[in-house]
Amino acid sequence: MCRVNATLRVVALAFAAVLLSAVHVAAKPFGINGHTPNDAVADRIVEAGISWVRIDFRWSFVEPERDIYDWQFYDALIDRLEARDLRILANFHDTPSWATTGSEFSGVPDDPDEVQELLYLAAKRYRGRIHAWGLWNEPNLDRFWEGSRAEYINTVLLPGIVGLRAGDPGSLITAPNTSHMSSALWNHWLADVIEAAGDQLDVIVHHVYPADASAYQVTDDLNTPRQFPWERESVREILEDAGWFGRPFWLGET
Repeated sequence: MCRVNATLRVVALAFAAVLLSAVHVAAKPFGINGHTPNDAVADRIVEAGISWVRIDFRWSFVEPERDIYDWQFYDALIDRLEARDLRILANFHDTPSWATTGSEFSGVPDDPDEVQELLYLAAKRYRGRIHAWGLWNEPNLDRFWEGSRAEYINTVLLPGIVGLRAGDPGSLITAPNTSHMSSALWNHWLADVIEAAGDQLDVIVHHVYPADASAYQVTDDLNTPRQFPWERESVREILEDAGWFGRPFWLGET
């Protein structure tokens, strides 16, 4: 879902500001997951009247070796999107092989300070140009994150927030970009992230895909209270229980 892809998959990879809470968004409240859009894709985003674009901000691209940085790819991408007046959400993920004793891409970083440093440098470099940052993609799925919730919170979320705030205090920080799969314990992830960092985050982001391609299922998963204890909670119930309801929430993928 977050692999580099130059195509524009409008339906499957849209994100939007959802009216679960009364959030005021200055730009149009709809965006698209462009991954790393080229000129043609960026033009299509503008033609569609979409004002936000989510990009993959891949650690392994920027720092392929420890303390060896290559900003060319993202310098060009940010220039391309900024020239079209698009607002940018950069979603940080992808552990380089040198930074983990686990698997490349999904492994837990060995040193949280490396995450903090990289995100500080990135936020400082693109201050005022990247409008929001995401901290990982669907960490509750093994294919994207092979660690635990505690490891995500302690090695990515909390150090990432420190780095981003120091680099660009004006950007929004979003998390945890969880996948709405009952087997992935998304409700526990949302609750734990809000408990650990709710006072430091600007937006909670979650992904909901309908099993039957029906928009009604998405709105039900977001809003409808469960009728029986064995039913899955709605996102709204989790946000209410965690004390987040009424604060900014974005539907990051659908």
